[in-house]
Formats: sequence, C-alpha cells, structure tokens
Amino acid sequence: MMENPRPRLCALLFCALAASACKSPPPPPAPTVVRISVSALDGANPDHAGRPSPVVVRVYELKTTAAFDSADFFTLYGKEQATLGGDLNAKNEYVLRPGDSRSVEQTVQPGTKFVAVVAAYRDIERSRWRASAPVPPNQTTLMNVRIDAADVSIAAQPAPPPSGKKK
Repeated sequence: MMENPRPRLCALLFCALAASACKSPPPPPAPTVVRISVSALDGANPDHAGRPSPVVVRVYELKTTAAFDSADFFTLYGKEQATLGGDLNAKNEYVLRPGDSRSVEQTVQPGTKFVAVVAAYRDIERSRWRASAPVPPNQTTLMNVRIDAADVSIAAQPAPPPSGKKK
C-alpha cells in the first residue's frame, strides 16, 4: 500500500514558511546626508574700491543641473522657481561677510542628486558665480563651498565613518 505524500509535503511547506518568517527584513538604506560648510574668504566680493563686501549665497538641492547650468545669473536669481522648475528640491540662503563661515548638516530631499551654489557677486560679469557637485546616495558627504574674491567653488568628499564603527 502506498503512503499518502500530502501530510509530508504540508509539513515540509509549513517548516519552510516558518523558517522564512523568522528572517528579519533587510535594514533600510542609509539616509543621504550632506554636511555643507560655506566660507567667505577675507577678500571676498570686492566693491568698486576693492574693499571686501558681504555676499548672498544660495545653496540648492537639485534633481539635475541642466536648467541650473544653462540659466544666466539674473534669470536664476530672480526667477529660480520658474527657471529650475521640478529640478528644485530645496534652497537655503545665507549672507556672509568676508571671513565668515556657516555650516549645516541636513538629510537631503528624496530625488536630490546635486548640491548647487550661487554667489551674488557685485561684479557678476567678471566672476564665476555658480558651482555644483553630485550627491552620492545613502551616505554622508562633506561639501566645502569657498567664496573667493570673484569665484565660488564646491568640493565634495565622503565623510569619514563614525569612530568605533567598522565599514
């Protein structure tokens, strides 16, 4: 007489389901964080007499840089929402005097792929007033923004891992 395979199959299926239920779900991905340090050098943004002057700095979170890279200063500065449209995720604005610096750490908005910076120099025609850098996902990135006499630059690098933790 042949044995019925159903009870054995049901027991095997139950064991497989029970074992998979004990498995924990994968951990969520790490957040995407930027630590931005904006520094205006002592000779930043000279006026007509060569005296250093305060400068307005805007820091943007962007999905792409196409509209940012193709816009002229006055269109971007005066109509940023219309110019950047759906590429704009967030914006912060700072006024820095020569020698000042400002630091901020933030979790970026979903979809952010770039941090971009605009410096409103007094002599906009003879300055490099914009810069951008990619934001790697699911890690912390250090971004150093430097406001020079007539040049803004941004340098990005991965943040060192927290002390005491192995990668």
